[in-house]
Amino acid sequence: MKTQLIYKLVALLLAFGLVAAACGDDDDTSQAGDSTADAGDGAASDEGGGDDADASDDDAAADDDATAGDDSTDADDGTTSDDDGSDDAAAECGTISVAMNDAPQNAAVSYAIDQGIISSDTVTVEVSGLPVPALIEEAQSFANFDVVEAAVNGIAFGVTNGAPLVILGPGQVGAGTSGEAGALQIFVQADSDIESLADLDGGSIGTVALGATTTQIVAIVLNSGHGINPAFEGGDVTWRELPFDQMGLAVANGDVDLAANAHLASFLGLQDPALKIIGVADHEYREISGGSAPALTLLATIQPKVAGREACFDAARQLIAESMDYAQANVDEVAAAVAADFEGADPAIVEPFLVTWLTEWFDYVAAPSDADVAAIQTQIDLGAEAGVNPPIDVASVMLAG
Repeated sequence: MKTQLIYKLVALLLAFGLVAAACGDDDDTSQAGDSTADAGDGAASDEGGGDDADASDDDAAADDDATAGDDSTDADDGTTSDDDGSDDAAAECGTISVAMNDAPQNAAVSYAIDQGIISSDTVTVEVSGLPVPALIEEAQSFANFDVVEAAVNGIAFGVTNGAPLVILGPGQVGAGTSGEAGALQIFVQADSDIESLADLDGGSIGTVALGATTTQIVAIVLNSGHGINPAFEGGDVTWRELPFDQMGLAVANGDVDLAANAHLASFLGLQDPALKIIGVADHEYREISGGSAPALTLLATIQPKVAGREACFDAARQLIAESMDYAQANVDEVAAAVAADFEGADPAIVEPFLVTWLTEWFDYVAAPSDADVAAIQTQIDLGAEAGVNPPIDVASVMLAG
């Protein structure tokens, strides 16, 4: 993945998934434009917060010495792991380009693809990292990429607005089930009397965007878990949109009562003595949803691109899933290489963050099972009940596989 982030040390707050600020209300929802959806929060914004990310071109996670072990071919998806540098022609499908949020966790996900450690006999996959504004724009047009990482609620708005969207599968999915491990940690002031989201009635919540997937998940927990109306207007809580790099400071200063963070923002928050964690939203979400984990992002394309090439896009998502498998099986190698490649970031912070992210906090599904599709449907339904996204039939816009 080509990284385009120069992190200001203070702004290493990578928040949540994709930010589709336009998804927030009836007048400014995630407009599909001519053919697509806004990249909700999951993909377009790093749901983790590339706080004030400036752009620069560097190759992500370059580790010339990385090897993939013995050659092996997966008969189901046609992917090949090779450490001899062989270049599969992949002439059948050509190249499928994928745009993800430019963040270290996504660079870790695509590391094995980027380094040529794994490949496919049928398709070439090229993954690029885009800063948030560019990713949101791409999710509205699909002008330069075949696949875009987008927010769950952003996709729902896009489909409702008539965009010919096709979901390949979940991207970032919460994997933690206990303790502080999870996709979305909840922070308050260190001396706050708030002990859970149940105590928030009448309080204020900081979020990167009303259209963010993190907003959706917190709203679901408030509505279905605690009977608190999360409506943006006339609800029981007050939402305040804040820049990534001001989220923790706003909580510490008492400007908002609570903030829900993910990714590097959460990792740094756990080390900040001015903050305390009072829970993990996706743990409560699992109880509400019947055990399914929340997705922060979805991988999506549009019908004109996928028509007649369904098998190619299926092979692409299988390769992305295998790349994540490689990262989870080779955590130390991948974390060190990706951390070293982020110009302006301290590898001493990013490397342990990535180890935690890969081993405790997240999975990256890409190639969904029937249960994964059902989980997305549940999340959309619960979001609709909470009033933060419209209902859609997920199966009707899911790439068959």
